[in-house]
Amino acid sequence: MKTRFKGHETFFFREGWISKAMYEMRTRNNNKLFSGNNGIVKLGVGSNMVKSIKYWMITSDLVYLNNKTKLYELTELGRVISDYDVYLEDIFSLWVMHINIARNFTNATTWNLFFNCFNAKDFSVNDVRNALKLYVEQNDIKCAEKSLETDINVLLNMYSRENTSKDPEENYSCPLERLNLIKVNRTMYSKEIPNLDELDELVILYAILLMAKDANEKYISISDLESADNSLVKLLHLNRIVINEYLEQLASQSFIRIEKTAGLDIVYITTKLSDIDVVRLYFERRDNL
Repeated sequence: MKTRFKGHETFFFREGWISKAMYEMRTRNNNKLFSGNNGIVKLGVGSNMVKSIKYWMITSDLVYLNNKTKLYELTELGRVISDYDVYLEDIFSLWVMHINIARNFTNATTWNLFFNCFNAKDFSVNDVRNALKLYVEQNDIKCAEKSLETDINVLLNMYSRENTSKDPEENYSCPLERLNLIKVNRTMYSKEIPNLDELDELVILYAILLMAKDANEKYISISDLESADNSLVKLLHLNRIVINEYLEQLASQSFIRIEKTAGLDIVYITTKLSDIDVVRLYFERRDNL
């Protein structure tokens, strides 16, 4: 399986970066934003930052390369989010982006390994480095040690940056900090359960549909929702009690059916909605409130 390290040009995406790009591509119909020097002019950042923006948009499934035109275009998900939440003000959009990034072993290998394979709740940078370095060595994954270290630093700052510089230009942050998945206190970090008031049940349905799609099935066991790769525990830091509460909410809306027989707890997907339909439904519901 393909892997990728350090594709971000050493930058996490900053506030406003993705929004500017989506606005250009959707509202101004600029499908040449990532061609030549267009991005430098339109986005007002350097060439490496343009590459980083493109990388993050591809990795979070907002943009893809059209092989026919050789131009980067918004995906269906990118069009939906840019239509309803182009400035990424709604935390739902950030949850979707996080899930897509953390699931993406091919394009964001370190992110995928961190959320799926690194299980410590409290840790230091060295703890992550040592654990992931051992994992890639044991699984014969080719990766330069320096690239892995850079990825880890970008990842941790992406979700939990401490802004201590006196230079305002250095006190920037990534929108994914709002998810509250990782906290930092000086040199120590901790994985946190997010604020459940800001975690809509349709985020859970979105993640479940992606897991089921990966397995090419219309059902999934609750144990897999806890322990499988890209599970609700690993990507969203939820526990069994919280997962069950969300599943009951989804079942009450007829998105899923839960069967508990012979010690096997199975979630059957009864909705005909696709993962993109779920994103659209969320915004339609929000706007009709």
